[in-house]
Amino acid sequence: MLFAAARLDHVHELIAPNLDKGVWVISDRFCDSTRAYQGLTGGVDDRLIDALETLALDGHTPDLTIILDMDPEAAFRRVEQRAIEDGLQATGDRFEKEELDWHQRLRQNFLDIARANPDRCKVISAEQSEEALEAAIWSLVSDRFPELQGRAAE
Repeated sequence: MLFAAARLDHVHELIAPNLDKGVWVISDRFCDSTRAYQGLTGGVDDRLIDALETLALDGHTPDLTIILDMDPEAAFRRVEQRAIEDGLQATGDRFEKEELDWHQRLRQNFLDIARANPDRCKVISAEQSEEALEAAIWSLVSDRFPELQGRAAE
C-alpha cells in the first residue's frame, strides 16, 4: 500500500501536472514493476494489486513500456565484470541478493506482463552493447511516437 500511496503522490505532484502542460514524462520502474515484484513474486493477490494500481494511477496509463530483458545469469556476470573493472566488490540491494531462481521467476513475470499487454509493452534484449541498446530503444520510441523522429540529437 505504501508503493501505491507513493505512486499516487508521484502521479499527482509530477506526472499529471506535466502531462497537462504537454510535457513528455519518462518514468523508470512504474506500475509493472510493482506488479512483478510485489504481486507476482511477493505473493500479493492480483485483485489487490489491480485495485491499488487503479487508485494509484488515477486514470494515467503509460503509452509505452519498454522492458529490458536479460537472462539473470548473464546479468550477474555483467555486474561482476563491471565491479572488477571498477575495482569494487559487487554488493547489490536486497533484490539483487536473491537466488537465481527468484530472478528467473521475476524475469518471467515481466515477460508475462509484456505478453498480456502487447500494445503497450515492448521487450528489448539488454544483452547487447550500450550503443545497440540505445539504437533499439530510440527506434522503438520514434516508431511509436513519429513526432519525435529527427530529434535523436536533442
